[in-house]
Amino acid sequence: MKRRKRTPQQERRALWERDYEAAKLIVKARSGGRCEYVDDGVRCISPAAPGAHHKLQSRNHPKCNDPENLVDLCRHHHIDVIHMYPDNAYKLGWLLHDWDVPRDAA
Repeated sequence: MKRRKRTPQQERRALWERDYEAAKLIVKARSGGRCEYVDDGVRCISPAAPGAHHKLQSRNHPKCNDPENLVDLCRHHHIDVIHMYPDNAYKLGWLLHDWDVPRDAA
């Protein structure tokens, strides 16, 4: 039985997933598996959740899966702080607009 050829969309998704998995390894090494949220100079001591948080949410941006765009966060800081209060998260740099990050290759 022949395997179906992937559609262009499936191919892009597979490349995105591959890049994300590779970047998560770098982020985990950087964070030591701990939440990287810092408030008033004090870093959270909780273990990080399995996925890494994308500061830049756009999957179409070429730097979406750069390790500099990913942060290890515990569930509390990821959901209850950053995504519950996005205006504050944008001000503090935990979320970025598409236009905040240059698209040039670097």
